[in-house]
Amino acid sequence: MKNKKILSVLVSLTMTAGILFSFTGCTKDNSISNSVLDSSSIIDEVKSSYTFDFTTELIKNSDGVKINVYQNRPIIFDYKEVNYTDIINYKSPYDKYLNNCYIVNSKGAGYSYEAAILAIKYAFENGVQTVQFPLEYDTATIYDALDFVSAAYPDIPYTFSGINVTNDEEKGYVTLSISDTMIAASSHSDEVIKVAEEIIDGIPDDCQTDVQKAKYIYKWVTENIAFDEYINNDPNLWTVNNKPFTLYGALVEKRAVCDGIASSVQLLFNMAGIECGKVDGNSENGDIGHVWNYAITDGECWDYDATWDIHRYYTDDSDIISEDDTSRYPQDIYTYFGFRRETKNGYSLSQISLQATKNQKFISENSPCITNFNFVIGIDESGKYVYYLNGEIIDDRENYMTYTANQLADNKNVSFYNDVGSYDFINFIVYFTHHDKLIDDKENTQLFKLFDADDRIVVIGKY
Repeated sequence: MKNKKILSVLVSLTMTAGILFSFTGCTKDNSISNSVLDSSSIIDEVKSSYTFDFTTELIKNSDGVKINVYQNRPIIFDYKEVNYTDIINYKSPYDKYLNNCYIVNSKGAGYSYEAAILAIKYAFENGVQTVQFPLEYDTATIYDALDFVSAAYPDIPYTFSGINVTNDEEKGYVTLSISDTMIAASSHSDEVIKVAEEIIDGIPDDCQTDVQKAKYIYKWVTENIAFDEYINNDPNLWTVNNKPFTLYGALVEKRAVCDGIASSVQLLFNMAGIECGKVDGNSENGDIGHVWNYAITDGECWDYDATWDIHRYYTDDSDIISEDDTSRYPQDIYTYFGFRRETKNGYSLSQISLQATKNQKFISENSPCITNFNFVIGIDESGKYVYYLNGEIIDDRENYMTYTANQLADNKNVSFYNDVGSYDFINFIVYFTHHDKLIDDKENTQLFKLFDADDRIVVIGKY
């Protein structure tokens, strides 16, 4: 049985008194709302003496990108006004590591959504606990901006308690409050970047392709970070200790839940030159959320879930780490290193980082599964079946059976992955089961050390 680590999320929404955010597990429309610039829809909602002023201007930042702001309505940080120019020119310590798709780049699109994004990023990274947005921004804009920064910046968690958004109609503000524990947990950028750079500097010279670099990083994450079941399973602790949700918890303390683990993969992949974002999914009944990653390696987009490949975990607040029995797994075989999103059974997507990135539809010699498994069945770009054995195309399945028999004779395990579909997976299992015995004293069915029908993975071995 797979040791799947999932993050339970309790979502409490109270539109009038305040909103407790828990982004993973919240399903909503993440598109940029046209109501941001539609005064009538906002004024209908707010019955007060507040006078709206939707006068906007485009301010060009130091990179030449135009950001739309409400000219006469400043954003207030810890009760102090900050010039819009300072907000839009603020440079995150993580900016230089991130692909351009994560940077606000409207080129004159004219949405105030972007100013809200930059303001929230500025607040998190400068220890600001209270951000007061003029009512012109409205709560929908703040929701979308919070989703954006959580997806775009690895140091801002997707899932946490300690965030409140309230409407003060009389004073004319939508107020975002960030708890001191969340601000503290999301800080430490110098320590985080130092550890991350050491990891990237450790990538061997023979790791030349994106997939090779990604596998080195993925291996580091799964072998050095332990999953924090203690925090994960008790929502009452989330406001007390937010570190497991953050980069600091994952890379420095090496104790994290899925949010922190996915953020660490996002940062490290991008530092290695691999475009990587987060994927936020909900269970079908909506009460369980999970965060993992997509990445574009060697021109192909696949999903990566390091959390579900971690077999070390904390069950209490001590420093004792428990471990799963991984004897069934061949060395360096990772179930969720480069998989298809549709195989994520039981999850619907609430957001994919900033773009509707779709997985690769065929396999090639560049696909991560080719380096991850001994034998792979898939469909090539022309729509034909293709068989790979240790990275090389072979003629048919019989080559695999011969290879497997030789490996078993040397007491070695062999891994198999089917990238085609459930029917083809079953078809191969039937073929393997009814094939001549690979070992004289055992039926072929007795050689299944690992049989994972959901993820279409089989490991063959003697014992």
